[in-house]
Amino acid sequence: MGNGGNLEWHTDNDLMPVADKDILLTDIKVYMLAAFRLANARLLPWDWRALLKEFDGTLAKYAMSAGARFDLQPARAAVAKLDAALARFMSATGAGSITPAAANEVLLKLSHLLVPLNYTRGTRWRRDLSVTAPPLTALSVASELDRYPPFALPFAQTHLKRGLNQVLAVLEEARERVSVVLPA
Repeated sequence: MGNGGNLEWHTDNDLMPVADKDILLTDIKVYMLAAFRLANARLLPWDWRALLKEFDGTLAKYAMSAGARFDLQPARAAVAKLDAALARFMSATGAGSITPAAANEVLLKLSHLLVPLNYTRGTRWRRDLSVTAPPLTALSVASELDRYPPFALPFAQTHLKRGLNQVLAVLEEARERVSVVLPA
């Protein structure tokens, strides 16, 4: 959005005469409407089940690449458990069994847990460089195991085990956050 197809957008030639006031006004209206709707929504419009589906697809690809050299099934099982809990959560929220305030608190916490799994290599205390990271970065070495000579493969597998532990811990914490608000 915003450039209206202008090739000078975000180049050295992107000066004020290049700016189209009508396009900028449209952008402002779109962003303001989005901010207004989010600020006034009873329930945050986040569908974490869509991200879990993406996680499962990524895990399937990594498992195919890793073959018998590393088992990613525990992560896929954890994704399925969280997905089932989220299905119950969304149903209970839709039925009014969970208040919007409680649901929003869970949805916000899930964003803090799940988004970093997919986009960062570092931790909360060590920031990444601004470079593209593969999905489920802690497990991405699974797609590179063919590059390791036999003597180095155990190091990659240890790295994967640590990544698996990180992913499992985050998915379990997310599932617990969801389960706490589910009606009995």
